[in-house]
Amino acid sequence: MHELLSARVRTDTRADVSTSRRGHSIYDRAYCGKLDSEGWPLAFEVYAPAVVAHYVGYPALVAGVDLFRGATGLLARTHGSTEPPTLVSSEDARRSVLTALRALPEVHGAAQPYRDLRLLAAIGSPSTLGAYLDLIVAAVRTGLPRWRATTDSSARPSARPRAERAREQRAAERIAEEASAEWWLREYLADADPGSRVSPAHLHKEASEAIEEFDGDPIDETDERSPTFRTPGSRTFYRVADSILGARRRANGADYYLISIPSRQEPPMDHIAEQVVDRVVDTLAVEVIAEHGESLRALIRSQFASGNLVGALHLQRQSFAATGTDGAVLSFADAQARRTNPS
Repeated sequence: MHELLSARVRTDTRADVSTSRRGHSIYDRAYCGKLDSEGWPLAFEVYAPAVVAHYVGYPALVAGVDLFRGATGLLARTHGSTEPPTLVSSEDARRSVLTALRALPEVHGAAQPYRDLRLLAAIGSPSTLGAYLDLIVAAVRTGLPRWRATTDSSARPSARPRAERAREQRAAERIAEEASAEWWLREYLADADPGSRVSPAHLHKEASEAIEEFDGDPIDETDERSPTFRTPGSRTFYRVADSILGARRRANGADYYLISIPSRQEPPMDHIAEQVVDRVVDTLAVEVIAEHGESLRALIRSQFASGNLVGALHLQRQSFAATGTDGAVLSFADAQARRTNPS
């Protein structure tokens, strides 16, 4: 592996690295930055991520496994296995590439980019080095074959009427388009600026271009029943966008979406109430449990399970004088019961 890279860097110059072409304009474009060397900034110029991915990244990641390109990352399975591949975490992928980079030997007469590459791997900060490793892993993923699940022909269902098959196909396509639109919109909102305005047509164009790249791949690679990516039509996309971004607005004759600030969500009331009842039940006095046995505990829990929080708390209050239960718990529990059962 390093023999190929070192042979390359003995003949390359800085100008060759930054200007050469190999089928794509970014293949040999240099990657530059600064390192912190004993408190002094030190500039570096290393090979393009695509070059390092070819000579170092791919051999490091493919060792002993079959690699595939997934919708959100690398997929791997044991070499020769017929099992579906599993998602490779970004941390594991970066760690494998970094180990290979740090194992590059010192080469006498190597060009500066090769020496800078070894230096970056040795003393690069987590942010600087992590960004470079992510680009290498992404370059490896770009050149991998897509994973497509195979089906057993013997398990094919019997023939059905054409109209029924058409209805099911349209329903599956609609589900796939809606799920794809929702996936993209959630990703978009993660980096969107609250308060900004965006054109619906512009959103649909961006979503279509992004989703088209993964057309046919499962949206959730961990779920066998996951819908696949499918470019949504404008009507489907706008319907999903209206449900996520809110209704479209209009100003100066043009529609737009207003990106709102996400509201803080309170914990579900049933979860809070369940914790309260658990604490109330667990703090019953020993003498009450001894007198009534587990039937009292079971009765209170059954009242809660049926949604009758008021009844559950009433049973507890009947034993309050003998239990010494924390009054703050009861006050909070009463408040939750009133909110759940306002009558």
